[in-house]
Amino acid sequence: MEAQSTTMHLLQLLLMLFGVDQAGLPPGEPDLVVQRAAPATAVYRSDWTAPGQGDPGAPGIDGFFADVEISNFRQALDRAHRDFSNELDHDFGVTLADWDHAEANLFRMKFLKHVLVRHAGSLWIEPTPAFDEAVIARAQKKLEGSDANENGDASFPGTLEAIPPFWRVSSMILLIRAGDEADRVQKVLELCLGLEEATGNQAHEFRHANLMAVPVIMHRQENDLWVAIGESALRQALERTRQSPEIKAEKAIRYEQAISRMGISRIGATHFVDVEGLRDLLRKIPDPAVQAQLLLADLAGFSSVQSCASATGVSQGTLTMRGQIVFNQEPQGLWHMLDTPALTEKDFERVPAKAELVAALKLSPAQWLKTFRKTMKESVPGSQALLDETIQQMNTELGVMVEEDIFSAFGDTWILFASSEQGAMLDGGLIGSWEVRDPRTAVAAFAEIMKVVANSVSVEDGAKVQQTEFMDRTIYTIETPSYSILRTTWSLCLTDRHLVVASHPQAIKAYLRFLQSGQPGFNTTMTGKKSLSKEGQVLGYVWMDSATILTPMISLWSTWLDYSGLVNDGFGEEESSRIQAIDFPSAAAILPYVQPGRATIVRSPRAITLEVERPLPLIAVMENLLRSYLAEYEMNAW
Repeated sequence: MEAQSTTMHLLQLLLMLFGVDQAGLPPGEPDLVVQRAAPATAVYRSDWTAPGQGDPGAPGIDGFFADVEISNFRQALDRAHRDFSNELDHDFGVTLADWDHAEANLFRMKFLKHVLVRHAGSLWIEPTPAFDEAVIARAQKKLEGSDANENGDASFPGTLEAIPPFWRVSSMILLIRAGDEADRVQKVLELCLGLEEATGNQAHEFRHANLMAVPVIMHRQENDLWVAIGESALRQALERTRQSPEIKAEKAIRYEQAISRMGISRIGATHFVDVEGLRDLLRKIPDPAVQAQLLLADLAGFSSVQSCASATGVSQGTLTMRGQIVFNQEPQGLWHMLDTPALTEKDFERVPAKAELVAALKLSPAQWLKTFRKTMKESVPGSQALLDETIQQMNTELGVMVEEDIFSAFGDTWILFASSEQGAMLDGGLIGSWEVRDPRTAVAAFAEIMKVVANSVSVEDGAKVQQTEFMDRTIYTIETPSYSILRTTWSLCLTDRHLVVASHPQAIKAYLRFLQSGQPGFNTTMTGKKSLSKEGQVLGYVWMDSATILTPMISLWSTWLDYSGLVNDGFGEEESSRIQAIDFPSAAAILPYVQPGRATIVRSPRAITLEVERPLPLIAVMENLLRSYLAEYEMNAW
């Protein structure tokens, strides 16, 4: 089977890093009920605002969402989802839930997410037992009675053993401020989670159902929708939200401190994990297996983490996501894998100055292996011998010593870049390089590795490795049978400073010509927003000339119409309930709002910070359009 082309891999990479979630975008006004709903003790919390209306003529995300074409498209997308949910209810009748079908689950969750994030909401986990001893005692008594589960009561599982240990020490609450769409959102929740058969009258305070064998509660308070695992936690949350706005909400110190460190002026969505609180929670679970896993995690460095947090919103007019891992002490365990020198401008000398996409990472395989070996030795007795045996087997199969030859020959700087001068970026112009530390050792190690590669691919029908001399360098190409238009021919070349890999040999030939030409490198352009952070150690860096990269995709995206069954297929009555071709915004409505994309990973003594400045505030539909279209294209291409 033909491997996926680099087009698909590149788009997945870009969308994963720069894709924009719809939640809280553009940031709307903070919701006071959402702010006071979660308790200060929540070990996980995610809040989001209802999307704002945007600002006509403003730059970036505010102007983008206020544009008439974008606004019309969002309305068409919402209309299609409303009609689609009605069709699903009609076609499936009872439920969409099929927890054994992974693809169906993914579709359901994406559909549910699209509907929910159009409204302000919150999701959190708190250390209030959903099933404490009193609840379990009542359930036991009822189960032992002759009228057990009479009238379809789903307030507890069929057997007490079915209660997962985690819910014996914690509860989870979802709040959606659905407003005028409360009826539809409630129906979508029931359809996608399989909760239509929840017992109890709609007007009753609580309705009970089972979600994947876990008892859950559904509740509607006016236009607020609640789904909860844990009755006590739900009652407490309801009490907090009923308080008068004049009563100050309970101060969630750790959450507020973590989010304020993100420095986002207008926040649309937040995520927070109180790792210290989570560890305390897990220690209460009376399960030896859980305690053993927690011990291993602590030895690996989990115990040195205080919290993880991220916030997405607008900062200085730019759509920005910042995330941070904060340590309560000097990082321990596997975190020492990151003990590498920082990226410097010198690392970018051999990247073309006009490169439209540049990604760099500091990662030392030798340091990773050293840290991993040390951690295994301390946490799992006897595991180091197994690791050493695995490495010895690799040494035999490769014909070189992994640690003595490969790790000593190559360094810790990895770079991925694309330049239109080196080829068509979306198919063959993406180039990866690994720094060479010892050229002589690298030549010998690389020659042995290519022998192994040649022997392994020759097993495949028609596959072979070819060598071609070009500009005093040897280019290795791995030729495999292909029936795809987007053909991949993996190619490798060892220079005096880098091992270069590309999905087509033309990109390597163009790169070798660049090296010989003496043209300026990317380091000469690293000023302003392109520059490396002066604070902390920069371990990761991404720069994207968004206009050059995205313009071809934006110009063509309206032809990629397969969006989860929501696009008009031209048949029968369904035509009115699908997105029409005219609904898609034109390139002229999108391109004026394109901004450069930038991402950095910076390490300081007590924190690791990720910052992503997203290039284009496209709503989530573009990601799904690209993924669904290209996935189908790749499947039909072989």
